[in-house]
Amino acid sequence: MKTASYAVLGALALPITLAQTGRSGCYTSIGDMEKVGTSVFQSTGSCMNMCGKADGYYYAIKGEDCWCGKQPPAFETVTNDRACNLQCPGYPHDYCGGNGVYSVGEMPGDHPSESSGGSTTTASAVLTTKPKPTTTQASSAGVSVVPSASAGTIAASSSAVSTPSNTPLASAVPANSTSGANRRFRMLFI
Repeated sequence: MKTASYAVLGALALPITLAQTGRSGCYTSIGDMEKVGTSVFQSTGSCMNMCGKADGYYYAIKGEDCWCGKQPPAFETVTNDRACNLQCPGYPHDYCGGNGVYSVGEMPGDHPSESSGGSTTTASAVLTTKPKPTTTQASSAGVSVVPSASAGTIAASSSAVSTPSNTPLASAVPANSTSGANRRFRMLFI
């Protein structure tokens, strides 16, 4: 168990690389992204922190500078990833752009879908379920099962999702025995 705990802690300590953040690559232009900060210790994680504070969806790094925006750079400006070969000053295993190019990545989390018209469409749906309780009886064994279901709501949007919880209740009563060991058993399954 301790090994698993240490493995999880070790994974949390690993740096975030561009490949782990969805849309990433090397770009010759970053469009209308705004500069959000400069750091002599710049790294992918540092720029992501700056961009998170600016509520951006995409970040770009070049040297010590960090940019942030709601839209990714134009697809036409993608270039070979090998062009982003400048090691970040704060973490040399990350690359912070290169000669005339920017390292670009997407911030983690859900973002509104992008469209060419500049408008954003967000879809959400709410489903409420209310299962009917059912009773099943087996007369020879004297078993009665009554599932008790509470209504739940499933919401598909950027908010939390709760699902129905079914709690089956079972009551088992053995048939009369000739040994005189007539007992009643009640079981509760949660």
